[in-house]
Amino acid sequence: MDVRLRAFPSRDREFVAFAQAAVAVLPEPATPATLQQALRVRYPAAVVTQQAELARHGSGPVVWYAYRTAAAWGEFKANGSLASTLRFNYADGRPRELAYDLVANADGPGRHRLTVRVIEGG
Repeated sequence: MDVRLRAFPSRDREFVAFAQAAVAVLPEPATPATLQQALRVRYPAAVVTQQAELARHGSGPVVWYAYRTAAAWGEFKANGSLASTLRFNYADGRPRELAYDLVANADGPGRHRLTVRVIEGG
């Protein structure tokens, strides 16, 4: 199966590399569930989902999303920040990609700041 993998948080290079390596060696028939099982060997809270058919753009590869999940919130709590990207399609099928940065206490205690920007060409 031709699969395009999107791993989050995208700045976690170790997780992204592990997820890409895992999807490359999945036995057929590869499914989001089998990838999730493979990821949970190292990342017990990992979750893998498949892009909804309504969100698909054209006839390209199926898109799977791998989330490190609980660790992302832990990263935010531990480091005081979290940054990644999010890709989706407009209602008419055009792709769109956003980058986001979440910073703890940026505007004072308990006042976190979320900044979202469009990635051109995304």
